Amino acid sequence: MTTTPKRVPVACGAGAWTRLPQWSFAFLLACAVAACGGGGGTSGTPAANPSSSTAPSAVAGDANAVPIYVDGGASASTSAIPNAIFTDIEICAPGSSSNCAIIHHVLVDTGSVGLRLLASAVNTANAALLGALPQASTAAGSVVGECLPFVSGVAWGGVRLVDLHWASAGYNGNAALNLPIQVIGDTDPRVAATPSSCTGQGTPLQSASTLGGNGVVGIGLFAQDCGATCAQVAAPIYYQCAGAGAGSCSAIAMPVAQQIPNPVSAMASDNNGSLISLPAGAAPQASGLLVLGIGTRANNALPSASAVLQTDAGGYFTASFNGNTLPRSFIDSGSSANFMPTTGTVSLPACASGSLAGTGYLCPASSVTLIATSTGQSATSATANVLVVNANSAVAANPGYNVIPGLAADGGRLGSNPTLDLGASFFFGRTIATLIENQSAPGFSVNGPAFGYTP
Repeated sequence: MTTTPKRVPVACGAGAWTRLPQWSFAFLLACAVAACGGGGGTSGTPAANPSSSTAPSAVAGDANAVPIYVDGGASASTSAIPNAIFTDIEICAPGSSSNCAIIHHVLVDTGSVGLRLLASAVNTANAALLGALPQASTAAGSVVGECLPFVSGVAWGGVRLVDLHWASAGYNGNAALNLPIQVIGDTDPRVAATPSSCTGQGTPLQSASTLGGNGVVGIGLFAQDCGATCAQVAAPIYYQCAGAGAGSCSAIAMPVAQQIPNPVSAMASDNNGSLISLPAGAAPQASGLLVLGIGTRANNALPSASAVLQTDAGGYFTASFNGNTLPRSFIDSGSSANFMPTTGTVSLPACASGSLAGTGYLCPASSVTLIATSTGQSATSATANVLVVNANSAVAANPGYNVIPGLAADGGRLGSNPTLDLGASFFFGRTIATLIENQSAPGFSVNGPAFGYTP
């Protein structure tokens, strides 16, 4: 169980996605919420849907509208994960309509790229499916493995091909066919053992309890999970594995076309980006939509009041926040809280007592709304109100709630760089758009990589 916020950046080089998913921060409150009477989260009145003035017009059932939910996770009754945003995904053996599996509680992450599923979750859903998924290969007799570092460790597994059907059973909407994905904990003997150069980057994350879900669907700003650098250098990310045992895998340069892609950009249509809409307010649970495509249909227009920020090649913009200049700032649905410096014009101390003492969560004297003034590339700029609540008070006032907007944590640096991480706390009551690199969309004055968000 993670009890303090940590960041582990990976340098994939200019032009690549150089930042890792932040979603494992969700574990910071898991024990504390259970101790405060919580987790269950299936009763009570759901929060209201966002108004039409701040959300796209898509509704559940539209071909490009994927239901998302915040319910504390699969183990909410004993160890809830507040603010974690999940979806359900159906995968099938390529070309099959019957050999399929629905994977529940897959984390939705705008801070990473690629679909990654636990082999255990796939096998639980359909024991016959994993063996039917073709394995990626770069040479005869070999298969491809991938080592992706995360906050709490590293995800190791094989790369296989699936037909991805967004959402679950009976959903006849968008699909990404022959999609390379990472199968974490793949049982094929050639990738079953983790190479030492991968374990050296952290503890392997091979279970739902360490991942925080049955997988993660990375729908971030970039088209591939590593990009040009991994195509040029044999970084310890992609591996060629030819025999059994950890010593049989060697790091390789992986052509961009063979890397794990963004599952949005891999679709035939509605592939320039996505929008996430979630209701405002604390609640036992919440439901919303992940809308595929931006301005590609009548139902996925960028809301007219949206601010636009074009990021740099690493996915960052500069935020001026609480008297600090933070040049490596970003927006990330995978972070359960907003991570920020504790010092500034307004003191934002970490919780020193109560159930959250020592976790890194912030407990200012009272709730405060601070303004982030951000500057991006191509002269884009925007402001945003950022709520910071006293985490102890918010948890105590909302027992059993899995949605707690305004949660913030001490995490104002990414490596040696000052940062503001606008996590899931920032998403509630807003529509957040993610425009993929080199793509355009109506309402955006710039090409991606860029974010858009409503006030």
